[in-house]
Amino acid sequence: MKYIYITLIFLFIGSYAQAQALRMALANKKYEQYHYTDAIQMYEAIVSANADNAEATEKLAHCYRKINDSKNAEKWYAKVVEIPKSHPINKLYYAQALAENQKYKESQKWYKAYAQAAKNDPRGNKFAMSYNDSVMVNFYKDSARYQIKLADFNSEQADFSPMFYRDGVVFCSNRKIEGTQPVKHTFQWNKTNFLDLYFSTGGADASKLNKRLNSRYHEGPVSFYPSEDSIIFTRNNYLNGKYKTSKDKTNKLKLYFANTKGDGEDWSNINNFPYNNDEYSMGHPTLSPDGRTLYFISDMPNGQGGTDIYKSIYSRGKWNKPVNLGAEVNTKGNEMFPFIDENNDLYFSSDGHAGLGGLDIFVARDKAGKYVSPQNLGVPLNSSQDDFGYIYKEDSEEGYFTSNREGGVGDDDIYTFKRKTCKFIVVVVNEKTNEIIKNAKVEGIEQETTVNFPAESLNDSIYSFKTKLRTNYALTAFKEGFEEGNSQLTEEKLLRCLQYGEDVSDTIRIPIRPVDVVADNTPQPNKPKYRYKGNPNVKVIEVTNVYFDFDKYYIRPDAAQELDRVIEVMNQYPNLKIELSSHTDTRATNYYNIRLAQRRSRASYHYLVSRGISPERLVVNSFGENKLALDCPDSKDCSEEDHQLNRRTEVIILSY
Repeated sequence: MKYIYITLIFLFIGSYAQAQALRMALANKKYEQYHYTDAIQMYEAIVSANADNAEATEKLAHCYRKINDSKNAEKWYAKVVEIPKSHPINKLYYAQALAENQKYKESQKWYKAYAQAAKNDPRGNKFAMSYNDSVMVNFYKDSARYQIKLADFNSEQADFSPMFYRDGVVFCSNRKIEGTQPVKHTFQWNKTNFLDLYFSTGGADASKLNKRLNSRYHEGPVSFYPSEDSIIFTRNNYLNGKYKTSKDKTNKLKLYFANTKGDGEDWSNINNFPYNNDEYSMGHPTLSPDGRTLYFISDMPNGQGGTDIYKSIYSRGKWNKPVNLGAEVNTKGNEMFPFIDENNDLYFSSDGHAGLGGLDIFVARDKAGKYVSPQNLGVPLNSSQDDFGYIYKEDSEEGYFTSNREGGVGDDDIYTFKRKTCKFIVVVVNEKTNEIIKNAKVEGIEQETTVNFPAESLNDSIYSFKTKLRTNYALTAFKEGFEEGNSQLTEEKLLRCLQYGEDVSDTIRIPIRPVDVVADNTPQPNKPKYRYKGNPNVKVIEVTNVYFDFDKYYIRPDAAQELDRVIEVMNQYPNLKIELSSHTDTRATNYYNIRLAQRRSRASYHYLVSRGISPERLVVNSFGENKLALDCPDSKDCSEEDHQLNRRTEVIILSY
């Protein structure tokens, strides 16, 4: 009889083992298909029955990480890192989960452990160092400059990655629309609706952008051309009813173009970005201010890490081969959601640069056509959770970003923010007498980028300019009959201005020393004076001026042709230096027009630099409405053709 019992026991054990193996196979299939919510339920049951199943334990931790559940990810990675011969990457994932749950000291311990286990990955030491108390304070140093609040149009589902469009924003959402039919197709990754594009003017209401753009799969994020009649958007690999996959049966993301001739209701001509590929994803587009450089992310082979930021330049009627922005910006982690602002600075999110946890928002300043030294924007834009989808308008000092931090109304939520900026008053004084000097010229140089800009003249004696933070400024004053004068404006002073409400008016004084004036009309190529068409000695490159649309600063196709001619001449004469002198018409305030002219100069400057012209060969100046080509004062009724002649950037030879 005992032999019968023994046989039954072996049959039971065999049957149980076979059932467990079947469960594991089914769970692994869901995992491989990215059906993480389903896989979690299966792995939970397997581990509950057998706590020693290392494979199920590790994949369960990975699933929770994939669906952004940091609390459960922490719980399971704590078990995974104790498994003998656990892969070193699990130490990194455990450290990341701890940081997302604001357990920075514990996270620091595991980042150090990862640094020891993976010596070729700088993330371990980088993050471990950032969680020292003396370094952590830097995440909070300019938090006083921001005011944030939830946008009114958020839903109980995911809303993220807004982009400015026609006095509102277009954003991504998987929200449920009341009164509609149940969705037949569900995103199996986390059992939610697929993403669509929505438009809001900032209030509580939001509506789908366009049925031709929205498909049965994911759409977004997007970017618009400066004219707002063309769009670049992210979508699953699905076009004209055809759903395509990679060799491993994965549907990747692609970039698509579309345009409209009306009010945004008739988007058409949807077509591929020429470098799309079925084997890897491309998405998250953003355009430079002139609309001729496209930045996006991709996990294409031979990158720096997970997803990297790339750029492609539109030249001679086509998009050039994408170029990786390199190790200065991209890391072994993931760089995502890029945004180029009006000054051509790059904002993006990353989990590879040191941050507070999850994705943090960074800015990399444009220095001579290259992006350098990304800086973490700190609290309150960044938190221990994912923070991304940053956009900003300098004129209004307002913008948006996305976060899944606690206190929201849904999954990912969109926040609005206002950014306070210190405005400094500058006067130029005679070094010997301390008297204020009238009609001087004042310029500032942002030392991190070497970009120079003219200060706004409030009257004949006082100048003003608004500053950025996380930078230092060198100020320079010029006046005929005086030596050049200099002063410094440090980041520490900017921070004191915001944190303590310091009154900084009239505190920046630039002394200049008078010199004997000697008449000399000999050209000085090494230090050229500012010379214009009114001077008969000035040589001007024979091109049509670079013209702009009303209240715009992007480079039109006809303007691009003229700048291409400038590039040809500068390539022909390697020592030639030029000045880009930008102007506006008179239809706005003088202050607004100076700012608009600055952007026109920068647009032309960045066009030339991005195509290989050295920044040292370019001088940028901006005059607003102060040097009109055709006399059209505010009170005069001028034709649109007359105003167009004033909206220009002149190209002037300084030396050759």
